[in-house]
Amino acid sequence: MKKEFSIALFMLFACSSLIYAQDDIVARKGTLNIGPRVVLGAVYGASAGLAGQVEYAIKDDLLDLGEGIATWLGVGGSFAYSQYSEDFFLFTNAGEFTYKNIVFLGTVFFHADVFKNPKVDPYLSFSIGTNTGSVSYNGTAGNVSTPSVSGFTAGAGAGLRYYFSPKLAAVGEVGVGIGALRLGVDFKL
Repeated sequence: MKKEFSIALFMLFACSSLIYAQDDIVARKGTLNIGPRVVLGAVYGASAGLAGQVEYAIKDDLLDLGEGIATWLGVGGSFAYSQYSEDFFLFTNAGEFTYKNIVFLGTVFFHADVFKNPKVDPYLSFSIGTNTGSVSYNGTAGNVSTPSVSGFTAGAGAGLRYYFSPKLAAVGEVGVGIGALRLGVDFKL
C-alpha cells in the first residue's frame, strides 16, 4: 500500500509539473483552496487521523513587510476524525476501550510570500473550535460507563503549499490542535 501511494504521488508530481504555467499561482483575494489531510502524531490520543481543510483568501496586502513581500489573509475551517483503542486487564476483567474524536475548527490563515516564488506559499494558521469525543467498551467487565464529551479546542500551525500546477498543491503543516504533522493536497477552485 505504501509503495502504491508513493508511486501515485510521484506520477501526480510528474504529470502536474508538465502543465505548470508561469502565472502567479499562490492564493490571493477571492481564491478558494480545499483539500484532504492525513494527520500524524498527537491526534487527541491517536497516532493518526483524517482531516479536511478549506480556505478562502479575503484580503490582500494585509501587512507591509517591505522588499516587495506580498501578504494576504484567509479564513476557513477544518474537520478531523481520529480513533484509537486501548486494551486493559484488571484482575479477572479484560476489555478494550475505543476512543473517537470529531473536531470542527474555524481558522484564520496569514500568508507572506517570503520566498518570492510563485510555486511556494508559506503560511501561519490559528484555529478555535470544538472537539466531540466518545468512548465505547467491549469486554468482560459488564456495564462500564462510556461517556461522550465535548469541549473547546484551539490550534496553531505553520504550513507550506507547493503548487505543482495552478490548481494543485502539496501541503505540509506542523503545529498543535489537529495533530503534530498534517500532510495532504489542496485544490485551488
